[in-house]
Amino acid sequence: MTESQTRSAESFRDLAGEKVYMLLEEDKAVDNVCYSPLSMQLALSMFAHDCGESISEETSQKVLEFLGIADFDELDEFNRLLLRELPKVDGMVKFTLSNSVWRGKERKIQQEGFPWLSVYDAEMFDVDFNDPGVVKQINEWTLGKTGNKIKLYDDNADIKWMDMLYVNALHFLGKWSVPFEEGQEKMDFTDVDGNIKKVDRLYWNMATGGSGYSKEKKTVTGDVDGRHFAKIPFGKGGYSMYVVLPKEDESVADCANFIIGEGLCLEDRTEVSSGEITLPAFETQLDIEGIQEKLVTLGFPINFVTDSGRSATMNVKQKTYFKVTKDGAEGAGTTSVAISLGVPKGDVDVNFNRPFVYYVMEQSTGTVLFIGSVKKF
Repeated sequence: MTESQTRSAESFRDLAGEKVYMLLEEDKAVDNVCYSPLSMQLALSMFAHDCGESISEETSQKVLEFLGIADFDELDEFNRLLLRELPKVDGMVKFTLSNSVWRGKERKIQQEGFPWLSVYDAEMFDVDFNDPGVVKQINEWTLGKTGNKIKLYDDNADIKWMDMLYVNALHFLGKWSVPFEEGQEKMDFTDVDGNIKKVDRLYWNMATGGSGYSKEKKTVTGDVDGRHFAKIPFGKGGYSMYVVLPKEDESVADCANFIIGEGLCLEDRTEVSSGEITLPAFETQLDIEGIQEKLVTLGFPINFVTDSGRSATMNVKQKTYFKVTKDGAEGAGTTSVAISLGVPKGDVDVNFNRPFVYYVMEQSTGTVLFIGSVKKF
């Protein structure tokens, strides 16, 4: 990566950590969670661009500051790299990124006036948000871009107040470099409340599976200051899933905070080994409304005044899906930014048998596709 792209990658890892996971984790003390920092990054990037035209240059700059990016040239350079290269990182992993912009009938899209649309390869739609058929149109778009996993809105009441809508959708489908063994027995999982439940067990022994597996595919287990972790690659190793077990007396949120401080690539922080991995199969879905209100303490602007003096309000919504099986993992995410103008709105054996943190990361840029935790079944 260039020096500018490296700076952007570091800024967006901060977005993935402190500015996305930590605040939202506090709001979901018991439920399993899964967020897509990358999806939020791309949706907010499109919004930041259009802000200068639709709301004000001041607001546009505030969003850039929140993202930790110096200017639009730097923002677009890095996002263009991700949009072009991430789907090609690993031929054995299916990964798609899609963007769209929806504008109310009074705000017709004129592509020649918005060159940034081509940077994000965004599909453009002129719609009447009061038309009940628009909900179906939006949902068909998100379902088609997420492997039929995510319907963004329930009914017309969710969208009829909108003037503009920016949507990112992503879909990840990866098989493990080497699949887990068939788990014949169940495993005990102790949830955040101390309750024990039998759940489906995934198991892999790197010693009996062959030492070449760990060396060639970069699968490792390790320990960082008492936190056991496993790094499990997909396909040819371009993408990996990290799973981290907090210390016995540590919360999932505190563990996530530590991981973020360590820079996420935990194998760089310790001697790695090739122990056993015992992991529960799991499936998580999450629907989060009003993300911007949780992020305001970190400098995210919510209510704006346009250059013409009109008030403007926004709503950031994210839906995610993530599933882990013995063969691999599937993840999907959508982030929508809706705007209303003028209307206010040693060998380490790791047994993940209690709450844990996980994230999927592209290895060369450190881009975080998904980050979440499992605390109960």
